[in-house]
Amino acid sequence: MKKDRFKTLFLPYCTLMIYINRNEMVDSYVNVGCGVWRIINSGDMAFEPYSKGVADIKRVLRQKAGEGRFEGLGFLRIPPNGVFPKHNHPEREEIYYVTSGSGTLMIEDKEVAVAEGSVVYVSGDVPHGLSNSTDKTLVVLYVTAFV
Repeated sequence: MKKDRFKTLFLPYCTLMIYINRNEMVDSYVNVGCGVWRIINSGDMAFEPYSKGVADIKRVLRQKAGEGRFEGLGFLRIPPNGVFPKHNHPEREEIYYVTSGSGTLMIEDKEVAVAEGSVVYVSGDVPHGLSNSTDKTLVVLYVTAFV
């Protein structure tokens, strides 16, 4: 059984502490370095099918340009033989944190293995995506920030 734990991500100008419960759901976060904090119970939020590829997405937090430096936080759930297709977003950079499972990061013309605990920083102008050729679901926490 997994234990409750805190994870800390360092974003430009901010430190984001994320409390992840046994079900890999974000229960709360505190934006320590920016003078703002907010509690979100993502357990009440459902995954939705992503419009491209074979994956689900749970958008926990999303802001528009001008509302802050931080754009979004959420989860990607990629089933066995699923794919979150390559994409790019030059206006945002992104961090992936693999919370469970394993898969492949597709970045430019390369493929790199990722597994639970892997952290990946991606400049938004570089085409990137994820695939899962294993028999277990791949779950990834993503964080995006405006550049």
